Amino acid sequence: MDKGYKRKPIILNHDTIVLLQIFKRRDYITEDMWIQDYIDEERSFKDDAQEAAKQFIEQLEGENNGAFMMALARECFRDLQEHDQLYKTKWCKETMKKIRKEKKEKNLKK
Repeated sequence: MDKGYKRKPIILNHDTIVLLQIFKRRDYITEDMWIQDYIDEERSFKDDAQEAAKQFIEQLEGENNGAFMMALARECFRDLQEHDQLYKTKWCKETMKKIRKEKKEKNLKK
């Protein structure tokens, strides 16, 4: 959906930017035109989402801009809160709960 804004590059550092492109699958696109490793029917969207998010962050390793990462986190949580309100889900609360649990487990290992 065209929202009428100029797409901004994600500036990671003095020599690295990210241009993000979103592709939408349409029914008229044949299988051989679509990416080969889209979603394995044996896996869930949740599993793939977790791996894709982790991979995205790992690709930023050594390149990430702290200000961008903080802004991204804020926008992600805002989006989760809006989703929760609109669809009566608890994604934001569950995400924060998981983050706290992982942090606690990490501190116990130290």
